[in-house]
Amino acid sequence: MATNETRAGSEALDRARRKAYKRLIPLLFISYVIAYIDRVNVAFAKLTMSKDMPAFDNDVIGTGAGLFFLGFFSCSRFRAQSSSRNGAPENGSPAS
Repeated sequence: MATNETRAGSEALDRARRKAYKRLIPLLFISYVIAYIDRVNVAFAKLTMSKDMPAFDNDVIGTGAGLFFLGFFSCSRFRAQSSSRNGAPENGSPAS
């Protein structure tokens, strides 16, 4: 009897995972594409700004990109810390 309950729970878990993957994978793919376009957009902006504003050399663009990365990293780190305090798993994997 315990094996039937375990099997039913396992099947329900598998269905839930498939449903979550079906919804999450497209969202993650679209997010990746948007992030890639954003990164390429910075490269195109650098090309046009170097013509329009000669003071914007590689050092200025690199400093701006570095500051953006530090801000993004710190905000995502704080978000992860607050999520773990609110019950989300710390390693990002689903709770077993």
